[in-house]
Amino acid sequence: MARLEAGDVELDPTDRNYKVYVRNKAGRNFSQTYRTDSKPFKGYDSTEHDWVTREIAETKFYFQHLSRIQKQRFVELFREGKLVIGYPGYFYATPYFIYMKPSSES
Repeated sequence: MARLEAGDVELDPTDRNYKVYVRNKAGRNFSQTYRTDSKPFKGYDSTEHDWVTREIAETKFYFQHLSRIQKQRFVELFREGKLVIGYPGYFYATPYFIYMKPSSES
């Protein structure tokens, strides 16, 4: 949310209402940590797995990870036009927690 507030990330729309791609525009790259082994998963704190962290400029974000307060702030930023949304400049599928008024209502 701090990156959205700062305006240094761009949200790339998807055709799903539960996720968005987030692209770094001006801030630090994102860190992605993942496993490099094929052993059955034993937990994030397990020492049996080989983990690697890399810097990436774009990542997927699932809206379910936002708290209720963060969702409210996201809606405020959206309605104020402060979100940087990539091509074509709008969400194909509006995030599931944003309720839009039908165009016939004022």
